[in-house]
Amino acid sequence: MGMSGLVEAYGFWTFSDIFEENYFPSVPFHGGFGHLGTELLRVDGSHDTVDAWVARKESSLTVLLTNHALPRHAIKAEQVRIKLTDAPESCSAYVERIDRTQANAKRLWREAGALEYLSVSEVERLHEASRMLKEPQPCEVVNGILCLDIALPPQSVAAITVDFVADQVGGGLQA
Repeated sequence: MGMSGLVEAYGFWTFSDIFEENYFPSVPFHGGFGHLGTELLRVDGSHDTVDAWVARKESSLTVLLTNHALPRHAIKAEQVRIKLTDAPESCSAYVERIDRTQANAKRLWREAGALEYLSVSEVERLHEASRMLKEPQPCEVVNGILCLDIALPPQSVAAITVDFVADQVGGGLQA
């Protein structure tokens, strides 16, 4: 996503959500493999380790945040505030995270002794540990500005999805 605006097309290892490596979903092209939205919104601001993207899709938007640094580069937990302007008055939001403690099957695997061969029940435990949980995210609009506050641990990813009342979503929303 850091190449947005610099290239005309992207290539991904999968071009649709129909492929044989996992399972065949019951509905083709269901959008379940990373489709954040149909329109990227402009994001102002910069930070050494935190990156942010905002994608709109129908009556919702997703704020994708990363707090990432290369090995041997300084990184720390960051408190991030996202302000969305021209926001509709009525919304609800949730956050999904991947970090040291959440959606981290590798940590559980290491704590269990980094076993080379896993039983069916161990695979199921790791699969469960890798699930991202939807946690409620405070969401309040004041004078057309929606502020979202979130703590990002080092080497983390967070996606905040904001759902708006469909008939209130306008075209001027910006981050």
